[in-house]
Amino acid sequence: MTKLLIFPIFLIMIFITGCAGGQVVHSAYQSVYQSVEETIPQDESLYEDTEPEAAFEITLAILDRSAPVHIEEAEPRPMIALTFDDGPSVYTSRIVDLLYEHGGRATFFVLGSRIDSRRDVILHMHSLGNEVANHSWSHRNLSRASRDSIYQELRGTRNAISSVIGYSAPLFRPPYGATSPLVREVAAEFGYPIINWHIDTLDWRYRDPQRIYDVIMSQAEPGAIILLHDIHSTTAAAMEMVIPRLVEEGFDLVTVSEALAYRYGEIVPGEIYGVGFERN
Repeated sequence: MTKLLIFPIFLIMIFITGCAGGQVVHSAYQSVYQSVEETIPQDESLYEDTEPEAAFEITLAILDRSAPVHIEEAEPRPMIALTFDDGPSVYTSRIVDLLYEHGGRATFFVLGSRIDSRRDVILHMHSLGNEVANHSWSHRNLSRASRDSIYQELRGTRNAISSVIGYSAPLFRPPYGATSPLVREVAAEFGYPIINWHIDTLDWRYRDPQRIYDVIMSQAEPGAIILLHDIHSTTAAAMEMVIPRLVEEGFDLVTVSEALAYRYGEIVPGEIYGVGFERN
């Protein structure tokens, strides 16, 4: 008789625990850091070379998991992709928190050389659903670089990102948006489409939050990829106006992978999405 009573009581306890747990949407990201950091091996072998073919297979697997979250809605809201280059920096988490507060996500094209000193920032953005993507190691103009140099720049950053979050988002933005047939060829070997932009805020030149806001709001349209830089305090300040206003205007703030997968269905390695310039 005792055994018969124990089993239903056990089921009731599981149900109550599950309901309570369901109320917790996100725990403090400091605890996320701690749990993830414990699983990350801290050895130099993480930065050793891996075959591009293996990376391409990983990329395909990641793309299979990047189905847009609104695909099943009867009337999906228009998507827009905010993208931030050259970080992570001291201002990045401020932007990440604003996105989270307003239910948005973005894609951060990071420099490999900045990752090791700001691993906590990478974990923060990733844990809140943002995309961490490749922007080269040193921000050199790859359209003038050799095959080996391009390969090293992409490989180093891919491996540095993977050492923190376990994988690198299958996207690449070349510094300055500068491409060449060789850049496209090497990017394709890594399984990377090349992501440029539709709206250039020139936030690196004009350090004026109001101007950044005005440029975005005057040109925002469904499917647009917007170029920003999270290394400037003025860009972070502008996001305090931009992010809530875009949401008020009815835009879903999504990652580049979500936006492109929804628009094109398939993202092709080596293809250029958005505008930039190409050297013959």
